Amino acid sequence: MMRLSPVALVKLKHCLTGAAVLLLFCTELWFHRSTTSSLGTALTHGPHLRDSASNETLGFEKILALSSRRGWRIQGIQAAAQLTGLQVDIPVLPRNPKEFISAFENLEEDLGSLKPPHGSATTWLSHLDMLKYVVFSQFQTALVLEDDVDWDLDIRHQMI
Repeated sequence: MMRLSPVALVKLKHCLTGAAVLLLFCTELWFHRSTTSSLGTALTHGPHLRDSASNETLGFEKILALSSRRGWRIQGIQAAAQLTGLQVDIPVLPRNPKEFISAFENLEEDLGSLKPPHGSATTWLSHLDMLKYVVFSQFQTALVLEDDVDWDLDIRHQMI
């Protein structure tokens, strides 16, 4: 029988805890959505599937772009959306305090693991903020993109 080191056991415990929390969150979201609305079913079943997949949100309730700054990246995604007929919203999310970023960067420091670079830590926290935005906005479905994404000009026709 293989024995795991104390560090490996702690990492395994963190992974299993994370998986359990994710499963619980997804289960709760599924139960909440199935009891409060039939919009998700209407978008994913029946004759409207083909039409909804080629609409301005590709069948999602919202297409959201995650961006930490304004400027050329925002202009680029807005121009691409306009050119392809997509509706992409770019919500203004709160900036994470330096203490949050530092805490995230140092989560595994005691275990001897590699610390995530500053950019990775801020990106993870921004994705978490976007997930909270989606849940609190009560969107049935959302496609989340980063501000450096690109797509084919013919994406709406490719979806059907």
